Amino acid sequence: MSFFKKAKPYLKVLGLISVFAFFFINQFLCIVSLGSGDLATLWYQSCILIGFIAIFYIIKIHKFYITDILFSLLFGVLISLNNNFNPLIAPITVLTFYSACCIFRKYNFMEKVFAPDLKTTIKSIGFGLAVGIIPAMINVVEYYIKGGYTLPEFSFSNLIPGAIGALQPGIYEEILFRFFLYAFVVNAFKGEIPKNKFATIMTWFLMICPHCIMHGEFSVERFISEPFFAIANLVYMCVVFGVPTVWLMKKKNIQSSMAAHWLFDFLRFWIAQR
Repeated sequence: MSFFKKAKPYLKVLGLISVFAFFFINQFLCIVSLGSGDLATLWYQSCILIGFIAIFYIIKIHKFYITDILFSLLFGVLISLNNNFNPLIAPITVLTFYSACCIFRKYNFMEKVFAPDLKTTIKSIGFGLAVGIIPAMINVVEYYIKGGYTLPEFSFSNLIPGAIGALQPGIYEEILFRFFLYAFVVNAFKGEIPKNKFATIMTWFLMICPHCIMHGEFSVERFISEPFFAIANLVYMCVVFGVPTVWLMKKKNIQSSMAAHWLFDFLRFWIAQR
């Protein structure tokens, strides 16, 4: 096998990482030169990019799986329950989940990342909630410190809205930035991801950093004004929130990582935001 054939899968993954890096660098330069740029633009660029790649693979594989379509639509409905629903999110989530399923099925990878039966799903959700409880509590403490609060506010009026509101990030972010990006790597390596350190680090990096870099404290402006704080906060987010969810998806399935991510946001929405 030629060097290029061996290197091609790595170049595909590194190419996608480079595009995410370009989006961030572009926002950085916009702020330096024009004084404008924000995380929302990074978010839109990343979601649209992933959406187009998802459509490409749906067309390329052109297989019809009714079960995957139904689950895709279910996830689209669940994230639409949020009062602050963004109309861009649902269609991209539906397309991305289905596209990832097509890739996983092509390489007989589906059973490793998604369990459609109810019994396994319940066990997976319970496992994800158990793993996610400590990061979720850290998240609440972090918001209390930043908000200057001293005591938690267990308002039952916030319970249901918090639970429903947490569905949106818990589902769509795990599908776009974990499930699909993992499928992208699986496709690049044609179902056989090497077990060497470079491939492992590259895969984890892709599934963690693009997602974490678009969250609040690691803003482009903060990177310019307080680079040490911004980088330290990015590392903190990657370790505390990114690593557990990626580990859950690779160890168990997407339902477990969704459950953990949902818990991160639910506790914060319920008792830490006023």
